[in-house]
Amino acid sequence: MGQDVLLDIKDLAVEFSAHRSRIQALRGVDITLLAGQFHALVGESGAGKTVTAFTVLRLLPPEAGVVRGSVLFQGHELLTMPEDVLRNLRGREISMIFQEPSKYLNPSMRAGRQVMESATFHLGYSDKAAREYTEELFARVGLPADDETFRRYPHEFSGGMRQRLMIAMAVACSPSLLIADEPTTAQDVGVQRQIIELLQDIRAASRTAILYVTHDIGLVKYAADYVSIIYAGKIIESAPRDILFSEPLHPYTRLLLASIPGRDKRGRRLQGVPGASPRPDDIPSGCAFHPRCPLALAQSLKECRETVPPLIRLKSAHRCACFFSGKELPPV
Repeated sequence: MGQDVLLDIKDLAVEFSAHRSRIQALRGVDITLLAGQFHALVGESGAGKTVTAFTVLRLLPPEAGVVRGSVLFQGHELLTMPEDVLRNLRGREISMIFQEPSKYLNPSMRAGRQVMESATFHLGYSDKAAREYTEELFARVGLPADDETFRRYPHEFSGGMRQRLMIAMAVACSPSLLIADEPTTAQDVGVQRQIIELLQDIRAASRTAILYVTHDIGLVKYAADYVSIIYAGKIIESAPRDILFSEPLHPYTRLLLASIPGRDKRGRRLQGVPGASPRPDDIPSGCAFHPRCPLALAQSLKECRETVPPLIRLKSAHRCACFFSGKELPPV
């Protein structure tokens, strides 16, 4: 795998306006994604994962705005790119698999026609060529490549098949970057694994880089090349997968990993993360995790309460935002 930087997000801050107040959704996100890389962005609900994904494609709602930061794709700034240029990038070079396909699939358009649109609009295929290509895509994502599938409406598919339909639409143009926003939500374990394997196959076949957004760190344990942990709108740890799972440094990451079920933990009570994640309109001072951190609570650490820890490189390709990285945690 090459080391070319495909997507470079620097100090990205996004705010929402609500009831005459400003709510911090992102407080300085830093993510570097290499060409062909499977990069998992992991965090709890409300941490800023989806906002990050939507900001890359400039799909934020009107009440949201970028306060500062940069989003470079292949060296080009997406945040200031003219809309007509960005429109040509969407679907062609950058595609997205949305969390709830029912919300984004056109209920009045047949499945085949929806996939054909990408081939005709971005690739210039004739209807006949687009139809043949769509059937190839159906087979590629595990859908029956027949006339019945082509003529069905989205509501006639199961949840897992709708997600496969959306994946077919997203990969139709062999994009350089595929953003997958919780694509396995509400799917059973078998379907989750199938979707992960499908995305891995797509990456292997097309060298498509994947930014995989999820709340389930266990789901990407064997799939991701690199993992970034986001908490309260900031990246707090990032590292190659093997390093992160074997040598986690941030207390939050270590508690997340301790909560993953496994054969080696059979018969023992799983450790969880105490407390609840903060609301975006009520981010604690200092390190946002300090009210839940066993280390900060046990020792009443002033640095954690008063100062935001910077995301610094501690080892090769391993970054962490904690004043006491790797320090042993007291029992939760």
